[in-house]
Amino acid sequence: SVLNDAVAIVLSNTLVSFLYVPVSQEAIIGAVLSFLQIFIGSMVIGIVAGMLSALVFKHMGLKHHEEIVFLEAALSFPFPWAAYFIAEALKLSGIVTILFCGIVMATYTRNNFSTKSVTLTAGAY
Repeated sequence: SVLNDAVAIVLSNTLVSFLYVPVSQEAIIGAVLSFLQIFIGSMVIGIVAGMLSALVFKHMGLKHHEEIVFLEAALSFPFPWAAYFIAEALKLSGIVTILFCGIVMATYTRNNFSTKSVTLTAGAY
């Protein structure tokens, strides 16, 4: 699954830190805390970006304008893209961020899409 891949990437980055630090109890605790910080931070950024997209699409009201289906679909891409770059800039995991942004967008933002846009974005993503 995608979540397993995301966790594996974050975990492998955490384990690579042991190349530079001798293995000790403090180092292991530090690695666990680093893993949690990266994973939870990335998850929060993704959830916030996904919720922001749902809020923006709700207030834009594009759902009621079937003639601009391509614009509606195109406007859905900047949210996970921006979330990815924010996470990477903060030295977090962009992959985990996109995963959670996508989960939230599929759950909440999709309800604010027109029927044609739901079909188009499902194929695009």
